Parts: sequence; structure tokens; C-alpha cells
Amino acid sequence: MIFTRLAAFAVVVVLGMLALALIINASLENKYDERFARLELSQDNQKKSQDSLARRVDSKPWQLHANDTVIFCKVAYPLADRVFRERLQEAVFHFRNLDGWLYDKYQKLGRYQPMIESALLAEGLPTDLEYLFVQESGLDPVIVSWAKAAGLPQFIISTARDFYLAVNSLYDERKNPIKSVKAACKYLKILYSYFDDWPLALASYNHGENAVKAKLKQQGVSDFVDLAVPKETYYYVFRIIALSYIFNRDIMDLRSWLKQMDPLPKSREEYMVIKKPTKLVNLCQDNNLDYDTFKLLNPHLNPVLSPGKYPVNKPIIIAHDNLKELNFHLIPFIPYQASPM
Repeated sequence: MIFTRLAAFAVVVVLGMLALALIINASLENKYDERFARLELSQDNQKKSQDSLARRVDSKPWQLHANDTVIFCKVAYPLADRVFRERLQEAVFHFRNLDGWLYDKYQKLGRYQPMIESALLAEGLPTDLEYLFVQESGLDPVIVSWAKAAGLPQFIISTARDFYLAVNSLYDERKNPIKSVKAACKYLKILYSYFDDWPLALASYNHGENAVKAKLKQQGVSDFVDLAVPKETYYYVFRIIALSYIFNRDIMDLRSWLKQMDPLPKSREEYMVIKKPTKLVNLCQDNNLDYDTFKLLNPHLNPVLSPGKYPVNKPIIIAHDNLKELNFHLIPFIPYQASPM
């Protein structure tokens, strides 16, 4: 009897000790989990703090200062002007959060920049205006906006025809990168002659010259910063200036590591006569042309060409250190002359 009671007591003691051990173990595990969680949180906060500090340091080149000056289109704009500085800063920081977009445009500038700068210089215009085409179309020669504007300069049909760019059932010359850029440069030259001020000229490119003239007269101001225009126009003008600031100062250090696209191949404008429906790829094959090169120069041409006369950018190649024009054996060419349609 006594032995049975002792055995029962021993079992109770053992069970009690096991229960106490489990409680102590659970307590230790909870404390370990809490310590580990606090350690992870501390490490996470430390990483966030380091990332935040790195981003602040990385963002320093994007910060504008009142004692600095921005050069745009050969004109110095002192950043001591608070309104100008704040609006330009907003535009610069807008692009700060678009790294991938800027990488893409920097690469595409390699393709189109030489051609655009050549067209600007031919009209006596400053090369900073090349960033208008970056802002307008993202350097996509075939893009069409919601307002039906098309090409690198984003011309609407009426403006295109004012500058002898044909838009018809056969082709849309707004998508001809070379000819449309030349037309846009002529337009910019005219706008500058109206205002003698590049921000106002850019505003009129976006908002319309008559609208800008009317607002200047109504408001009795002469400076773009003082002019009340739609927000879209303010963003447009300052983002072009911001792109010039970002790329010209290379504040992203892109030149040291990011390769640009090759420039557009050399070409000459001519007419091409098509007598029967022809696939563009077959035309290139029949004339020993590289299809990708020809399409790059002539994105305004459809994949299948209907009978008619087409303006084309005829590629030129360098052979044996001499310029040699590619000879179209099957397609007759006549000298290219622009004419309104």
C-alpha cells in the first residue's frame, strides 16, 4: 500500500518536473524568438537607414542651388530666381524617379542625336533643343499620341502640311525621322522669331503660338515664369530644360558605363516609284539592301507598298574608304524635291 502511494507520488513529481521543464523551455524559446525578431528588425532598420543615406548621397547631384546658374540654349538662367529654381527642381526630381526611362533615352540619343543636331545647326538653332524631341516622343519615330500627333516632333496633321510633310493613304511623313525633324527645326526657328525667348517658344510649340501671344497680351507680362499657362505647358517647358541639365552635366555618370545606340546610317532623300504592290522586305531583297537598315531610315513606309511615288531616305555605305551609294537596280529614282500634298 505504502509502495503504491510512493510510486504514485513519484509519477506526480516526474510529471510536474516535465511540465516545469516544458514551461521553462517555452519561455526560453519565446525570449529567443523575441530577441531574434528584435535583431532582425534592428538589421532591417539599419539597412533601410543605409539605403536612405545612400539615396540621399546619390541624390545630391540632382539638388539645385540658389547660387548656381543653368545654361539652356546658350542663355544663362540664374537659380537665384526662386520661382524658376523651384519649378526646374520639380522637373529634375521628376526624372530622378525615372532611372530606367532616362537610360533608354540616353541610349536612343546615340541613334538620333547626330541627325537632330545637324538639322538644328542647319537652321542656326542651339543644340539643347534636341531634348524637345526626347520630351515629345521619347525618340520613337512612329509613336502616335491620343491627340493624333505623330513622329519624333509630334506634329498634328495641319502643322505637318504647313511644313510640306505629306500625310496620305500611302505614307505619313511625320514618321520620317529625318524629314520631320528638319520641319520641326524650321518651325522652332519661326517660333523663336516671334518671341525672342526660348521658354516662350517652347511653350508655344506645346500650347500654340496664338494662344501664347494672346495670354502675354492679356496678362501684360513678358517672361514665361510670370505667364499663367496650363500646367501641362509648364511641365513641358521645364522638363525639356531639366533633360538638358541632366544629360549635359551627366549627373548620372552614364557616359562611363552605358553604351549608346549606333547613329542612323548616312542617307540621301530621293523619290522611289512603285508600279505594283510590293512587300518592303522583297524590295530590300531584290536590291541587296539590309532590311533593318532601310526600315530604320524609313519607318514611314508600310510593310506592303501600294503603287505610287514615295519619298525615301536612300542609304549610303562606306566601301574601300570611299562613299558609295547603294544602287537600286529595279526601282527607278528621281531627285527628291519636297512639295505640299
